Amino acid sequence: MSLWDKADDGARRDRKLMEALDAVNRKFGSGALRLGAEGNPDAPWRMRQNERSHRWTTDWTELAVARA
Repeated sequence: MSLWDKADDGARRDRKLMEALDAVNRKFGSGALRLGAEGNPDAPWRMRQNERSHRWTTDWTELAVARA
């Protein structure tokens, strides 16, 4: 979207995208196409997070505790 696009253009584009997605799912079966944000519950893999950095600034449970 650019500075000069109308606000309706985004909504119209989203509606056309969802209509296309619905048409494919009607033709090939429910769940043939999904949005990436839905995830895949049937995936055989899971994220490994044992090597990730601490989230001290965003997660209260990982906040460091000073003891005297």
